Amino acid sequence: MGLVRHALDAVDLETVFANDVDRIKQKIYVENFGDGEFLREDIRLLHGEPT
Repeated sequence: MGLVRHALDAVDLETVFANDVDRIKQKIYVENFGDGEFLREDIRLLHGEPT
């Protein structure tokens, strides 16, 4: 949906990652912001890449 993103945008912070498991929330988010940083997945299954 992007509620946190709206708040971050209001104070000039950049969103680099967005996540949810709900398809409807993904659809709303993508309609508002595009899908560049959105990943529909259970956050417990996500793993970072080694740096």
